[in-house]
Amino acid sequence: MASLALVALVAPFIASAPVALQVRSRNPMAIAAIQDAGRSAAERLSEPGCARVFSDFKDADGRTLQERLDALGRSGHAHLQAIYFYDGANRRGCQRGRTLAVTEPGSVVVHVCPSFVFSQRQDPDQAPVALIHELLHTLGLGENPPSSEAITRHVRARCGR
Repeated sequence: MASLALVALVAPFIASAPVALQVRSRNPMAIAAIQDAGRSAAERLSEPGCARVFSDFKDADGRTLQERLDALGRSGHAHLQAIYFYDGANRRGCQRGRTLAVTEPGSVVVHVCPSFVFSQRQDPDQAPVALIHELLHTLGLGENPPSSEAITRHVRARCGR
């Protein structure tokens, strides 16, 4: 019971804490787009309904991604700030026009594609959903199954606006 009271007291401060993602890019528009989407993603992850997305998926060992976060001693918000976001313009996965970002399961690096900047401007809901999608992969979520589209639909259902 005491831990619930502590969460209730601390949650507003966590939600309002400044978010500064670790972005490695020379493109100022990409940096701004990633930071803006990161603030929105962090805000969404501070909401209990969105944060449940970590309990909805499992890694290759059958552990929920929430268990992975717990083992790291991090919230989803904190994990987002521990990831490195690199310019992915030269990444093969970014050559597909609609791909916003790519990573490998368990990696601490997310490569952000050129289409991300356009997406952030055109559909401000899509970019934060994409960051949360990639965040799930950094915790060990693979693909096929579930498909990339299925992951995005699920994240949008939990965390979209």
